[in-house]
Amino acid sequence: MVKCITANTLLGRHGQAEDIAKAAVFLASDDAGWITKEQLSVLVDVWV
Repeated sequence: MVKCITANTLLGRHGQAEDIAKAAVFLASDDAGWITKEQLSVLVDVWV
């Protein structure tokens, strides 16, 4: 089942903490100076 879900994601893999960290570092940098009032959606899979 996990392989099926992963195969249907755009990148073909599950997101990692590093993916979120890279976005956070970018948004905190001077390179993101013109980005305002944006919302980043993060889809998190929770397996119980």
